[in-house]
Amino acid sequence: MQKDTDSLISNAKSMGMSYEQYRNSRERIEILTSMISDGEKAKTIRELADTVVKETGDEVLLKLLDPKSNTDLLRGYYRGAVLFRNKIYALIQLGEKKRQKLEEIKNSQKE
Repeated sequence: MQKDTDSLISNAKSMGMSYEQYRNSRERIEILTSMISDGEKAKTIRELADTVVKETGDEVLLKLLDPKSNTDLLRGYYRGAVLFRNKIYALIQLGEKKRQKLEEIKNSQKE
């Protein structure tokens, strides 16, 4: 069972490791692997997030044709969809960044 990133970081901090010890520790590798996994999961819902933003945008535009529509509510509705998509993209980007870091660690340990 995979642990969440916050608990992994908390456990690593509680071990009282020096920065150098932590940089090469199994705990750090486990944290990086967890973040990479989160990025992979986010990739699976990226298309869904794009669809949500598109459909929400279309719905908001239709409702804006009504002069009695609540523009603040519609703006919030669309903004929520965009923020959701941005969070998904950020998770993907973070996962890729951590994958590169993990590769650097693995390569440095081989040397």
